[in-house]
Amino acid sequence: DHVSGVRCSSPGICSPRPVSANESSATWRGVTIQGVQQEASYKVCYCHGPCYDSWQYSHVGDITVTAADYTFSQTPEAVKRDTASWSIKVQRPLLSAVTATKDWRIKLVTVSQYHPATGSSQFRSDNCDGDQSTLIKGDGSRYNAGPWEPDTTDLDEATWALTHDTTDRSINGLYLVCFCSVDPVQGSCDSWTPLPASTGSVHFEIEPTTADLAPAANVFHNQRWSAKVGRTFELVVSGAGLADADGDTDTTFGVAQSIIYIAEQCSITHATVGTAAAPRSTATTFVDAASVKYTIATTDAFTPRSATASRPQGHHVCFQKRSDTNNGNLPNGAVRIGTIFFTARADLDRSFIFDPSMSQAIEVSGAGLTTADRIMLLDCQQSCGIGHPSAEVLAPATPCSSTALETFNSFPPRPMFAPAIGTDNPAEAAQYTATTERYCVGHAINVVGNGNADVVAAQCHGRCAGGAVDGCDGYFAGYDDANSNALCLTRMECEQLCTALGAECSGVDMHRTLPRCFLNREGCATQVAEGTLGVDTNYDFLLRDTVTAVAPSDWTAPDGLSSSCLLRFNGVQFRSGGRYKVCFCDSTLLRPGQTDCQAEEDYSVTLGEVFVSGVSCLLDDPRFRKVDCTNMAGDGGLACGTYFSPACEEPVAATGAPALPSSFGAVPAEGCTGAACTV
Repeated sequence: DHVSGVRCSSPGICSPRPVSANESSATWRGVTIQGVQQEASYKVCYCHGPCYDSWQYSHVGDITVTAADYTFSQTPEAVKRDTASWSIKVQRPLLSAVTATKDWRIKLVTVSQYHPATGSSQFRSDNCDGDQSTLIKGDGSRYNAGPWEPDTTDLDEATWALTHDTTDRSINGLYLVCFCSVDPVQGSCDSWTPLPASTGSVHFEIEPTTADLAPAANVFHNQRWSAKVGRTFELVVSGAGLADADGDTDTTFGVAQSIIYIAEQCSITHATVGTAAAPRSTATTFVDAASVKYTIATTDAFTPRSATASRPQGHHVCFQKRSDTNNGNLPNGAVRIGTIFFTARADLDRSFIFDPSMSQAIEVSGAGLTTADRIMLLDCQQSCGIGHPSAEVLAPATPCSSTALETFNSFPPRPMFAPAIGTDNPAEAAQYTATTERYCVGHAINVVGNGNADVVAAQCHGRCAGGAVDGCDGYFAGYDDANSNALCLTRMECEQLCTALGAECSGVDMHRTLPRCFLNREGCATQVAEGTLGVDTNYDFLLRDTVTAVAPSDWTAPDGLSSSCLLRFNGVQFRSGGRYKVCFCDSTLLRPGQTDCQAEEDYSVTLGEVFVSGVSCLLDDPRFRKVDCTNMAGDGGLACGTYFSPACEEPVAATGAPALPSSFGAVPAEGCTGAACTV
């Protein structure tokens, strides 16, 4: 503030350029430093270019500015827009000069001025060459535009009584107090000098009132909402001055007659969604002075807009201040105030109650859900689709996750029960028991000449030697030749292939970090029992247990698995209590060609909130509930809401149903190719 003539838009980008320069010097003119009550020293820093960061500047000298001879003070200490009259006093050190104080003059030059129409401030001047502000007048009979003679004088000080129009909000801003002493011979001022305040400031300020700082009556823009297709929902629009202080009476803004509609674009020519008419509000209810609730209905025929290569998901929410009764047509002049994100599959407005001391599950209900869907948890003040994952949430990490976003991208729901294990013999299933850092000696199933086409197709050499990349992280070039028995498959795939081979396969040598395995004939169980398995720190031996044959029609889902109408995300824990937002990635609305959730914008649907509190036990008592709550399976917790999709029927497991394989339903974490990349 004390330096004028040089301005910097950032620590490394300053202007103006020098007025002249050669190989040995560069010159800047018009740079002034305003003195204050105490002597001050300034460093001069120089950049020879390019200049875009502070480290590129070198210290080339110092400038010392002596203390100012004259300073000003004001009464009262804070002058506001509604302050009817006030005064400025200019003073100098006792007997420091002999000029007559009656010859002193001041004028106030606007530095920056508040513009109520735009709600912003505009820079005007940083020196005393500017004109006296026309908004500030001399008091009483001297009601003129100045410069002013003092009202009262003393030996080393003079005082000016001033006033302004208290109804003009544009008076708010910063001003230079410019001073001169009239030359007694010429009868005029030769030059004007900006004075510092006795407080150390370089400006005089007229401060805005509380009313000046209040936003103008309007609805806020860039709001975000979520809704489910086929439901009547209430959309709450926030703003300022939408109703009176009691929040129940319309203001001159006219929100009671407004409408909301949802469309591709907010214009009368784009008042449709696909081939259907744009959904619009049918009722308006005041919530309080800052928010209004609109009732909107959609039908099952309404199609949520999925993302494209050039734009994200979501529909425009259009606000029209006054409704148009012209045959029910949408009015011209509607403005976009935000975006709404629809889902046709997940239930919304859910509340989850968690105990902070426990790892628990979040259950997403709906219809047509898949294990490609994901959730993300944000701090409550953030918005789904743009906010980052909360650092207070502990979701199960996977081998491929290095950031909080990647953790949620790779955090699948519990698998769905789909009895397709061992497709060659679907009546069989098996359980595999691991012995770490061991392998079965001398019983590898030969790939070359094998009658099973799936075994031959999985050979690393045959699959990867030609330069293929997909699924070839387990291929050892130069080691795996045409006679190698190594298969380039994940653990899940190796187990399923062993199961499909039936009695021919007794177990799997599985690489611990890569998609690489060897299948083994009968005889490995004896090595396990006698402790004679081979030692290799890179492999685990997976012994296939007894196969139980059960008709697939009798296979049913074990407790705690997901289904198409209920996804269970187990193992969520919080570092601290509080309120968190649950965001949903609808895998059917991703960009073309995108098969998994990757970025914050993919989690655009707000599913509900999680309340983490030690008093969650109180909710076991129905007296403390205002909505229906259900106990979540698996790790526990409560899911509450006013609407749920029809409950899924999960039949009791049939007698003699087989145990699921250890890798059943394992989902490869996104971006992973190694065997360890299953969760």
